[in-house]
Amino acid sequence: MSIPYMPIYWGDYLGDTQHLTAIEHGGYLLLISHYWRTGSIPNDEVKLSRISRMTMKQWNNHGPTIMEFFPDGKNKRIDRELSKVGLKSEKMRLASEKRWNTNEDAKSLKSLDADDACALPEQSISNANQNQNHNHIKEEDNNYKRTALATRLPDDWNPSNADIEFANQTGVDWIKNAEIFRDYWVAQPGVKGRKANWSATWRNWVRRASEQRVTRPQSKETAIEMGIRLIREIQDEPHTGNTIDHHDFISLPRQ
Repeated sequence: MSIPYMPIYWGDYLGDTQHLTAIEHGGYLLLISHYWRTGSIPNDEVKLSRISRMTMKQWNNHGPTIMEFFPDGKNKRIDRELSKVGLKSEKMRLASEKRWNTNEDAKSLKSLDADDACALPEQSISNANQNQNHNHIKEEDNNYKRTALATRLPDDWNPSNADIEFANQTGVDWIKNAEIFRDYWVAQPGVKGRKANWSATWRNWVRRASEQRVTRPQSKETAIEMGIRLIREIQDEPHTGNTIDHHDFISLPRQ
């Protein structure tokens, strides 16, 4: 048994030890300290003398008086205090486990409902604005626990079959997005690159990619056509279509 502190009721102690000499006080305190740490004292005169820091001659003279406090090698007062402290410690441990398990269950449900709302930077900003309404201390506690359980995306991450099926259902090119997703999150430093649920983060990523695909149709123009369009936009020229006008090309001087 290892308990970091030992309560001493000095009124009771002095009342019970008025008859002890100075050397007997020292020996008794050393013995009860050993008893508190180990739960017993040895049944050996040599060991008892060493624990009490006495020579064998001193122990033979003072040991019998000290041992009156340890009938049959036991000290009922210390045993009672050890039981009280042990019971209190066990209650605190059980209460802590119960509180931790409750918080874990609540956080798991919250994670499922939120579907990892911090998947993309824009969503992180939205969540930060909502969290400002919560209690400051509670927010810090939740952020600490969330960060402690979050992990970084492995460098060799690939979407699972379920992740691929979800992307296919939304019409998103999962191969292309998986590469971008992996490179983006592996490159994120510190806490920003840690998530509690990477599958949920992937689903949010795919949803955002699907929204962008719908609102911004992919252009079929060639690289040359895109260059001409950009030049026209810069010069505020009207765009008449995708037909290539060779007069619009910029001639570069020969080297």
